[in-house]
Amino acid sequence: MKSNYGWIVLVLIGITLTFGHALNTTTVPPPPPTTHQPPMTTTESVDEACQKLNQSCDKCVTDTRCLYCYTDNNCKAYKPGSIGLPDSKLCSLSKARWGTCLINFEALIIAMACVAGVILITLSCCIYCCCCRSKKGLSKRERKEDAKFERQKEDRKVKHEERRLERKVKNDEIRKKYGIGFKSGGSGLFKDDNSYQRFDA
Repeated sequence: MKSNYGWIVLVLIGITLTFGHALNTTTVPPPPPTTHQPPMTTTESVDEACQKLNQSCDKCVTDTRCLYCYTDNNCKAYKPGSIGLPDSKLCSLSKARWGTCLINFEALIIAMACVAGVILITLSCCIYCCCCRSKKGLSKRERKEDAKFERQKEDRKVKHEERRLERKVKNDEIRKKYGIGFKSGGSGLFKDDNSYQRFDA
């Protein structure tokens, strides 16, 4: 029983470490395909490159080094803060777009938290169900099937006993009819010589 709890603790620690690492590394959305990225020379800075893409949000987010801010409708260099999110001085999370213009950083963080929560709850339920099943033994369906099998076995046993008794009664009637009985020592059958009597008319 202790080994089961140890295994569960190890699984929970692994899940916690995995999700902790995933949340730290996935708070920034993955970069979009680089096929639409405009060619940039190595001599220009990121700020200059982002200023060239300042025409619209769609143009700005094609470069993964830039983010579009709807506060001032400006394409800016993406400078992540301590946890990978853009600095609030640069642009608020609800107005910042990176990789796509459809979703902001705030919605992305909420969506990632919801997905992580659903996964954790699902795993917790699975672990709980596995532990309960191992404690209780058989499931309801298996217990019903076992009970049904036992009933059928008892029914067969009762029917077999009834048939055996019927055969014994028939055999006793036949023996009585023909005057055959058992010796008292149980050594076998014998025929009673006086079993037939003559009827005088």
